[in-house]
Amino acid sequence: MRPKHFSRKQRQLKYLVKKLNVLLQKSEKKLESEINNLISRIKYLASQLNGIVNANRMKRILGGIALLIGISFTNTANAQWFAYPIQDPFNLQDGNDEAIINPEFADLDNDGDLDYLAGEYNGGFGYGLGFRYQENIGIATSPNFANAVINPFGLTAYSPTFPEFGIRQHHKFIDIDNDGDFDILSNLVSMNYNTYAVSSNFLYYENTGSPSSPQFSTPTVNQFGLTSSPTIVYTTLGDIDNDGDTDILGFSFDYSTYAANFLFIENIGSPTAPNFSSPQLNVFGIPSGIFSLLALEDIDTDGDLDIIFTQENYNSTDFGYVENTGTAAIPQYNPPPTQNPFGLSFPNWQGGGIPNFKDLDGDGDNDLIVGTDDDFISYFENVGVQQPVTYECINYSCVDPGTGSGSYTTLSSCQTNCTAPVSYDCDWVLNSCYDPGDGSGNYTSYNDCILDCTPQPTWDCVAPGNCQDPGNGSGNYWSLQDCQNACGATPSWNCDASLGCIDPGDGTGLYTSLTGCQANCNSTSIENTEINTLKLYPNPVNNTLNVSSDKKINKIEIYDALGRVIYTENNPSSVINVEQLESGLYSIAIIFDDNKIVKKFTK
Repeated sequence: MRPKHFSRKQRQLKYLVKKLNVLLQKSEKKLESEINNLISRIKYLASQLNGIVNANRMKRILGGIALLIGISFTNTANAQWFAYPIQDPFNLQDGNDEAIINPEFADLDNDGDLDYLAGEYNGGFGYGLGFRYQENIGIATSPNFANAVINPFGLTAYSPTFPEFGIRQHHKFIDIDNDGDFDILSNLVSMNYNTYAVSSNFLYYENTGSPSSPQFSTPTVNQFGLTSSPTIVYTTLGDIDNDGDTDILGFSFDYSTYAANFLFIENIGSPTAPNFSSPQLNVFGIPSGIFSLLALEDIDTDGDLDIIFTQENYNSTDFGYVENTGTAAIPQYNPPPTQNPFGLSFPNWQGGGIPNFKDLDGDGDNDLIVGTDDDFISYFENVGVQQPVTYECINYSCVDPGTGSGSYTTLSSCQTNCTAPVSYDCDWVLNSCYDPGDGSGNYTSYNDCILDCTPQPTWDCVAPGNCQDPGNGSGNYWSLQDCQNACGATPSWNCDASLGCIDPGDGTGLYTSLTGCQANCNSTSIENTEINTLKLYPNPVNNTLNVSSDKKINKIEIYDALGRVIYTENNPSSVINVEQLESGLYSIAIIFDDNKIVKKFTK
């Protein structure tokens, strides 16, 4: 018995063909857009029925329309070919997406084109996992997306209460109750803040509005027999067993054992009353550890669903393809996957990606849209068959756009005209400037770069009470004050002939109390009047303190108002950097071979 949903598609196709024939007999210019829209929908339905409906029957349904609009319908599988990716096309906008952006499209307002719904991070402890909507204000064959609206149509962000917080929510459109409008089914991953226990659940947002005016209810958890899982779950939807209802597929990752499994949750209900079975792992010939972020698509157009997924390598992200070698009703997959088939490639990207197939340009075939964890969207146009090799200068690199329409017919001519302007970036480790070679440097001149490429002062606690700048920007503290606060020692005191009782800052003082030190300490100045050429200026000081003497200075020590040593430098220069000191009164000890002089200064 032929599945009912294919019968429904045949009826839809017959209706559209009849309507198109009527419109083609009219000559009004205003009907051109409607005619193009009908042609796109007919092509799409024809591609969906390829390999399912007998070719002779399709010829009877389509009649002369097939030749007119360029449909050649056979039961022969055809490969597809995808162009070089375009980032954020058609005014699709980046947002605050949780984890990896989930690009989902549907004709939400029933105007004949695909609208866009992505995830949105709304802030707060619970990670407020909501939605971002962009209406397609173009047409089916030329999309143009309006500015984003957050949580439209009554949608609400998922905001758990402490100690639970949301990690990610991946949503899919599906008319799960078969009432003619799009509902939303998503899988949610959350974690307990105290125990780090992971939990995955399904949220169902019912569309209680209409096909042209959606309105979504408050989400319910684990409807239709769906259950919670103590693993990280990512899912997609598809009728993988060809029984006329939508099943759930994906992968499950156990955070505690690092085991990754293919996940199949069969819909054992009906198109109007879904009911999902217990999850099955690694069925259809699929071993564990193969797939992650996947999509189902009849990419070889042979009438069954194949698997396309993204896989992150050490320095790139690739596409994996596993063909369904079984049938539409009894699938069979035989890894290992084919890497980057059908012209697909993901240049200059390293990270996760969620694939989704939709006819975004309305030309009758499904294009590929991939959302990434860097919060952008890559669009791979389906160009049908491999196009002639041409070249385009993209980000100062010569690539084949895959459409046959590149500006250059040879690689050499492209390279001649595709030279990046000189720019510079700072290598903070080597403290040097370099040209990245693609025009992306932050500085247009070497001098501007080198001025900013000097390590900023940082501080390390080298001993209790002793903070030092390592000089290469690698210190653990951004300010001297932060270092001093963390670099304390048990207070102790020594008697200094000039300063009285001081805390050396390293816990080595002779006295454990200030009172005990003061009782035994008679301070007298030891300033040597013979060294009358010693100069300390300016005072008060701003950023640099100048010290000059006719004798060699071996060491300087700077004390705060409590007598703590806060800065030490051996064999100092005549210019002391005190920029990091807070405002206040300080003492500086200038130490020679045979004595020392103590001066006070103010910052």
